[in-house]
Amino acid sequence: MSDQNDYNERLIRVFAEEAQEFIAALDKNFEFLDSSQDLDMLYPIIGDIFRIIHSLKASTATLGYNNMTKFVHSLESALELIKSKKTPLNSETINLMFAATSDIKNDLTYLITNQKDVPDKIGSEAANAVTRLQSGTGMVTATSAVAVPLPSVSTSSNPKPAKYFQLILRLDPELFTTGTDPLYLIQELKAQGEIINISCNTDMIPEVDRFDFEKLYLSWEIILKTTVSEEQLMAVFVFVKGRSDIKIFDVSGRYTEAGHEKLISEKRIGDILIARGKVDEETVAAVAETQQRMGDILIAKNKVSEEDVQKALADQENARKNIPTTVRVDIEKLDSLVNLIGELIINESRLRTLAQDISDSTLRRLMVSQCEETSRIVNDLQDRAMNTRMVPVDSVFSQFHRMVRDLSKKQGKNIRLVLTGQETELDKNIIEQINNPLKHLVRNSIDHGIEMPEERTRLGKAAEAIVHLKAYQKEGGIFIEISDDGKGLDREAILQKAIEKGLIEKNEAVTDDQIYQMIFRPGFSTAKVVTDVSGRGVGMDVVKRAISELRGSIDIHTERGVGTSFVIRLPLTLAIIDGLLFRVGNEIFIIPLLAVNEIFRPRREQIRTIEGKGEFVNVRGKPNSLIRLGDILLVAGAEKDPTNGLILNIDVDHKKYSLLVDEIIGQQQVVLKSLEENYEKTAGLSGATILGNGRIAAIIDPSEMVALFKNSQSSDSVLVFHSSDKGR
Repeated sequence: MSDQNDYNERLIRVFAEEAQEFIAALDKNFEFLDSSQDLDMLYPIIGDIFRIIHSLKASTATLGYNNMTKFVHSLESALELIKSKKTPLNSETINLMFAATSDIKNDLTYLITNQKDVPDKIGSEAANAVTRLQSGTGMVTATSAVAVPLPSVSTSSNPKPAKYFQLILRLDPELFTTGTDPLYLIQELKAQGEIINISCNTDMIPEVDRFDFEKLYLSWEIILKTTVSEEQLMAVFVFVKGRSDIKIFDVSGRYTEAGHEKLISEKRIGDILIARGKVDEETVAAVAETQQRMGDILIAKNKVSEEDVQKALADQENARKNIPTTVRVDIEKLDSLVNLIGELIINESRLRTLAQDISDSTLRRLMVSQCEETSRIVNDLQDRAMNTRMVPVDSVFSQFHRMVRDLSKKQGKNIRLVLTGQETELDKNIIEQINNPLKHLVRNSIDHGIEMPEERTRLGKAAEAIVHLKAYQKEGGIFIEISDDGKGLDREAILQKAIEKGLIEKNEAVTDDQIYQMIFRPGFSTAKVVTDVSGRGVGMDVVKRAISELRGSIDIHTERGVGTSFVIRLPLTLAIIDGLLFRVGNEIFIIPLLAVNEIFRPRREQIRTIEGKGEFVNVRGKPNSLIRLGDILLVAGAEKDPTNGLILNIDVDHKKYSLLVDEIIGQQQVVLKSLEENYEKTAGLSGATILGNGRIAAIIDPSEMVALFKNSQSSDSVLVFHSSDKGR
């Protein structure tokens, strides 16, 4: 029973992995459908969608999800009609296809989460769309779209005569590494008809000392009775046939209508001799190898030259080499690998520090040299490990086509989504967490930014509006831009609302950037009408918070009447940062290098105190609030005189702040360890790391440190930090 449970859990786990691939592939193909203007060019895409749906049907059938299987099969039948041009392909058909697949993503999530079948879909919007797709040829009634039976059951009054096929399956030995279970394929064959006979060949299983548990050594021979065509049977293997040897023969002549094998004279001669004990299987196989190959026969008939055959064989071999080999790896294993590499970086740093303490100069020089070589290898290993976690942003971008299409239709707007830089890669953890913020920004652009078509025409704009998602790598980070050519932000309306809410004083001097950043305040909205899309002032603050938690930032560029761009900057990864090490008192701290704009030693005349406002540093004529880290963190021995220390200038929410530190130690790549997981959540700090000398260094979170500074101005709130607090 335990073995069966383990097997079922493995099936569900593989199904969950495949489901994500199905969703991503569907989103990608529907992106092409939505953007292409030439209908004739869409038929290959319909074929791709058909194959995805076909594979999805096999997966759901294997797990016994009958309602889902029936629905997917009915959609597959509808796609077959479009693919074969029996149902016309036009904008209405494409809209129905969008509607028919709208529930699949939610259904797959339901299956994975609940591990049980979805409710019957008869009467749902998606099922009705399938009905309309099929009813163009009078195939079904309005209530029967999802009740189309699986191919193994015939409901026609004149059923097609069954055929018998012999399938010889020599699957790719590396099949398991792709996450594919050959039992899936056999289960799907079973769904296509009746398996009369199945035999498994175990001759290729090696001795125990050479056995590889991740390789497939078995092959199968199957006799299948079915009404489907040879092409439909081959479609079962569409995703594995690249490096597999799949042969299908029509052997109907060898079987009676009742399914019994006919006279022995119709059997293959080798099988007969083996059955009578005259020869063994190895002898028959050896003789089969001596039979003439296709190329030799064609040369003998003077149809082609030997050179032609050799070139064809070379092309065939090159094609095999070009087939990519991929391995599915659990994300937890990758996380564990990255963590171990992080520990390796820490230990390499400690070795480098210890090397400096060696008194023998020759030995010290050799040790430093070896540390340099080790550092190079560790850095290379780190880069490669990080690359395994990187996935294209296209996995997020592609899903927005359907969302933009649905929202623009709902609001009566004409909007086209343009995607750029989909191949840009981000850490998988960041990809997963950036999805919802991007959704909200796109919805906000559609609801608040884009004008109605008639208004755009009146303003001299194109009736079709553009929402543009763009991703690119720059300055050691990833940038994602969400822009539209709508009406832009209303500066005066935002300013007035901020004054009403007491966020800005009436005569306070503020920059445009600071005004536009007000829209990220909780509950802030200038919308006069609340819609079911946006307008309640809930969401933009969540967007800002989510991006900040990813150690990112968001800027706004807008022009009234021209449009708005939200520019998000994100780190390449969350696990390792380039940090600036500095000392405050006897403690070492780290701040992300990208957060620091400049470092300088202030002159006495640059330091000013404004009553009721606090201390400021005059930087090129503009006052920056002075944050004394030693006072905020209560660090013993911190420098009190700014002219004896150094200033780190940072930007938070488009306001400039100056951090007072004692000394800059240097730049170092560090592994970020979570304080919340290892100790407790600590205000002002994003984590900690272990330095080469074994000391713990806290990592400053600029945004939280500024918030802590503001709180300390209005209360006695401070963070106590000293070296005995391991992990702080």
